Amino acid sequence: MRGGLCRRRAVRALAAALVVLLACGASIAGAQTRDRSGAFAWAAAAGGPGSDDGDGIGPRPGGGAVISGGFAGTSRFGAAGAITSVTPLDDVFAAAYDGGGRALWVRRFGGTGIDHAFDGDVDAAGDSLITGTFANTAAFGPFSLTSRGGTQPAYGDAFLLKLDPAGAPRWVRQIGGPGSDGGDEVAAGPGREAFVIGDSDGDVTFSPRVRLSATGGRDAWVARYRPDGHVVWARSLGGPGWQQSHGVSADADRHALVTGELRGATRFGDIALTSQGDRSDVFLAELDRRGRVRWAQRFGGPGMDRGRGVDADGAGHVYFSGEFSGTIRLGPTTLTSAGGTDLFVAKATSAGRVLWAVRMGGPGDEIGPEIEVDPGGAVFITGTFAAQAQFGTRTLTAAGLQAAFVARLTSRGRFTWVAGSGAGGFTTLGELAIAPGRVTVLGRYAGTATLGRFSLPAFGRTDMFVAQLPTS
Repeated sequence: MRGGLCRRRAVRALAAALVVLLACGASIAGAQTRDRSGAFAWAAAAGGPGSDDGDGIGPRPGGGAVISGGFAGTSRFGAAGAITSVTPLDDVFAAAYDGGGRALWVRRFGGTGIDHAFDGDVDAAGDSLITGTFANTAAFGPFSLTSRGGTQPAYGDAFLLKLDPAGAPRWVRQIGGPGSDGGDEVAAGPGREAFVIGDSDGDVTFSPRVRLSATGGRDAWVARYRPDGHVVWARSLGGPGWQQSHGVSADADRHALVTGELRGATRFGDIALTSQGDRSDVFLAELDRRGRVRWAQRFGGPGMDRGRGVDADGAGHVYFSGEFSGTIRLGPTTLTSAGGTDLFVAKATSAGRVLWAVRMGGPGDEIGPEIEVDPGGAVFITGTFAAQAQFGTRTLTAAGLQAAFVARLTSRGRFTWVAGSGAGGFTTLGELAIAPGRVTVLGRYAGTATLGRFSLPAFGRTDMFVAQLPTS
């Protein structure tokens, strides 16, 4: 089974007790962090008797969001109705919500194999971009794709799907070869282009004229697509070692920003990067309009380190986030985990020089954080914690086994507010989308969950929620 799917399922199963501490240095001294746990404007739940997982979200013009992910069985999305998977295995879903949290439409895509969407975004015209993996033969509206990776559920290809504002497919593109392939994340860039990342363990074909050869191990890749679905370029981020991509974004100059993890020797164009030890390290890279690597960096130590998310502000500064264990040096700052896996957020110049970094962590393992940045440099992150989590001068306490948080930082790395989930046994938060005046989040829970004054009911084994709160 492809690495991204295994990784997501491993994250879902994580249920250890977590304690989060914050060490931000002098940049937050004296700052007052507001607890905005009651600030949720609305929250909507979706799901059914089986397992439901929302993994992608993008902001709809005028408010609301389009979400995507995977589901099995029958799942209901409020007023938009219910969908049913073809088999007991996962199918892909996409659903739209308005600015008040009402479900507008829901769509199902897939076939008899394991089909799952891992990320989504929305471009300036309101078209949705969704990427993930499919096996066997899968239907995407009027389009049908057959995997080049065999017919068993353990193998599949990546897909990039574009929907119009009403949820109808405009086109779908297949990415893959004889091995296991998956699309990990997609970002809508300037000019309504799409930037997509993924990983493969063999040769991979994007179009008859655009192909990448395997370099050994598992390779990460990044590709740029025009609004009509034509692939402009695709580049391998590979080598004899192992690479996994996790985050992609595009700046105002159509430069692609990519982060993830590497183990062993890797080549980013003419730049060679090698992990410090046997466990994974963080990589961060920028590619120009033609897909040529402008710069690439490695961060890490003897422990496990991974890049999770990346974005840019209006001035071209690069913000990235991830997880680390032990110690990690990010520019002038060395962070040391309190135990297990901790979280970091860092800011760099457009040339990749790190300016500052902050740490969140404790004796357990934290999950996340995903990151989005507005043009002015305000940073929004989401993640999951257990027990107690401290953000600046505020501390959140998990009512159940795990709880979710969303937080805002300034462009200098100072926490200004944080909001967390309330009563519930197991609540996670891993995706977010920002728009003027609002941040919309996507999460998952088991049993019941509470977000501010909103109580989310249990439909089945695991369910999902989408919620919104003001940015200031």
